[in-house]
Amino acid sequence: MTGSSGTDSLTGGLGNDTFDFNSVSENQPSLFRDAITDFVGNGIFAGDLIDLSNIDANPFLAGRQAFTFIAGSTFSTVGQVRYSEGILIRFISRWHSSRKIRR
Repeated sequence: MTGSSGTDSLTGGLGNDTFDFNSVSENQPSLFRDAITDFVGNGIFAGDLIDLSNIDANPFLAGRQAFTFIAGSTFSTVGQVRYSEGILIRFISRWHSSRKIRR
C-alpha cells in the first residue's frame, strides 16, 4: 500500500502488508495524517511493515539517512521515529509528523 498526498485511510487486509510512504508531503501532522486501519506488527517476527526508507530522516546531512526507531522513548535528535498510543511519530528538522495506526 502506498499513501499519496492528502489524508489517506490504508487497509492492507489479511497477510503481511507493507505500508509505503515516499515523501514527508504525503503525510502531514494532526487531522491531516494518514491512518492505517489494520496494522499488525509482530516484533521480530513476520508482520505488517511501515516503509519510510525513501524519506530522508535528516535533511541537514548529505545523502539519505535512515530513521532510528526509539519505541516509546522521548526524542533526543533529528531522524528518530517512535510509536506511542497508536501513533507513529517521526522527528525531522525540528517538527513532528505522525501517522495514526488504528487497531
